Amino acid sequence: MFGCDVLHKINLLLQEIPGVHYQPFDNLNIIFCGDLHQLPHVNTSPVYKGPRNSICGPVLWKSLDYYPLEQVMRLSDSTFSEILTKIGNGERLGTEQIALIESRFRSRAWCKVNVPATVRLFHRNHDVDAYNNNAFIPEFENIADDKMIGYNTLTEVATARRNLHKKSVVESGGLPYSLKLAVGYPYMITMNLDVEDGLVNGAIGTLKYIEYLSEDEQVTIYGTTEVDVEPQPSTSTRIRKRVRLWLEFPNPSMGQLCRVKAKPHVMCKRDVLDLKWTPIVTRAANIPLGGNIKCRRNQFPVVSASAITIHKSQGGTFDEVVFNYDKSQQIQLVYVALSRVTSIDDLYLTNDKNDFKCYHGRGSTVPTVKDIRDEYDRMANHYLPTLSMQARAFCKRDVLAERNEDQGGYLHRRRQLILIVSAFNAQSLVAHAGDIESDNILMNSDYMVISETWMNCANTVMINDFELRESNNTALEHRIHCPSTSSELPVRVSAAGGSAIYINLQSSTNCSEIIVNANKSCGNSVLRKHNVGDIFLVDVKVEDLTLYILDAVYIHLKASAEAVKLCLYQSLLPYSANLTKLIPNSQPDLETPIVLCGDFNCDPQQNSYLVEFMRNEFGLNYVQTSPTTLDNTTIDCTFTRNINVDIMPYVSYFPYHRPMLNKIVVEY
Repeated sequence: MFGCDVLHKINLLLQEIPGVHYQPFDNLNIIFCGDLHQLPHVNTSPVYKGPRNSICGPVLWKSLDYYPLEQVMRLSDSTFSEILTKIGNGERLGTEQIALIESRFRSRAWCKVNVPATVRLFHRNHDVDAYNNNAFIPEFENIADDKMIGYNTLTEVATARRNLHKKSVVESGGLPYSLKLAVGYPYMITMNLDVEDGLVNGAIGTLKYIEYLSEDEQVTIYGTTEVDVEPQPSTSTRIRKRVRLWLEFPNPSMGQLCRVKAKPHVMCKRDVLDLKWTPIVTRAANIPLGGNIKCRRNQFPVVSASAITIHKSQGGTFDEVVFNYDKSQQIQLVYVALSRVTSIDDLYLTNDKNDFKCYHGRGSTVPTVKDIRDEYDRMANHYLPTLSMQARAFCKRDVLAERNEDQGGYLHRRRQLILIVSAFNAQSLVAHAGDIESDNILMNSDYMVISETWMNCANTVMINDFELRESNNTALEHRIHCPSTSSELPVRVSAAGGSAIYINLQSSTNCSEIIVNANKSCGNSVLRKHNVGDIFLVDVKVEDLTLYILDAVYIHLKASAEAVKLCLYQSLLPYSANLTKLIPNSQPDLETPIVLCGDFNCDPQQNSYLVEFMRNEFGLNYVQTSPTTLDNTTIDCTFTRNINVDIMPYVSYFPYHRPMLNKIVVEY
């Protein structure tokens, strides 16, 4: 976690680009992700604190909105996750939770025998260096190739050489002087080799192979067969043989591009090399030594990671970890160290006294922990207003009222029910069923009206906790009239089409299909030739009482206005005000509430014929809404009759269309 100084530098840099200094972050949308329980950088203040040179406090930090990520992605063990949360908050652990942590203690001798190659976590750099120097017996020791430049006398060289050996790996450009190598042990990259490829400073992989290169391979990689050695006395050892290191990283995406480039070489040596391994070659860096004197060092940009500091381990995930625990460590240190593994079974604890006691589960009120708790409490009052939060509030079903109504001297109980119907174009339900199931808002609907499903009766798609009630796809099979046989023949066309209605198994309502055979009723052969869409109806009921009719619609692309009208007549004829003109002595149903929604592939705001036709023929009114596609068109529509429907446009990452949430309040 970066500190408050970095936060203010980001703000200043963004303000300098346009030269506007009165808006935080130049009024740009910016997202920070992190955990306040993590450790800040060494010698920096936490991000929620004000800079040391500021008299106004953390004004910039407090201008940010807060959105909690509630799902824990790293940890698969909910019990371990709860323990970590309590430790980070300084809360008291239960007796069983403390016992679980203490059960992970092992002696150092046991760890040395049973998990010798597992990463060790220490608090101090001194302990890290001491362990790395004696962690294993090296198979190969690579001495850096140092070339001194910019000196005048041998005395200057001797002084510069002494200063060089006093420098740490960080001060030496990330290149150590002596590198001890052993297969099967972890190593950490010390400089950014390829940021795009994930080979960055701090990446840890396991050394799988030390390859000794031939003279031809040295020329290919380095352009020479020998290291350039200075004629004067040097700190380097003359290396006649070059080597190349092969590391395997836990994340397959790390070093992927590098592995692709090295694939021809690996295929030539399949008996010793593996396609999962990433090659690491030496790099050069200039190390300033005072005045004009510099050292040109050539070395592998890796160091032993058998042990690393807890600070350095932040952001990493390890298969196993041995943590050197001490009761004097800060809670943040313990929290970070314990959370480096995904399961408590992969965690081992050691300590100097071998008392095997956990001291950080008994509650804490130290200022640092209290500040973090107070900051989370403050941020809880400054939530980021998101579309998902608005959708959850919109879909709330807390308005469920009952009242008694006097009907001719009898009291009749009236109930109020809220139903959510989500209507959207899936653009292949077969491909996006998993995306729908991962959306909590859509999965909370009572009904899903899905258009462009691309499915038929032979490949129906199941959605968890939902049941498919009706589906149709006339795009898969059209029928044309054959003059020679006076019959209709099936013609298969594009699969882009179809509509379906799914009902939530937890819904308090039920539904059944309404079959309308307009062709048989009116004997009009014209209706039979204009099948340009998929339309069907279901009767939504509660306790055998019809609440409303739900109609799913998908009109095929580029359908003519007349064909669309005739297609709508096929399914909605019993509810048409002009029914008696087509079928004498028939009585139209003009009272039953109807909710019709779907993809019309026609924008009512640009083509008024559809709105007028639906209103004049069926009494259906268009519910005005915002654009429903990425091209700012409104082709996903909702029409209603004798019922009030509120609509909220939602958003989903997989379709071209925006889902529409229909909130229906009915009384019965």
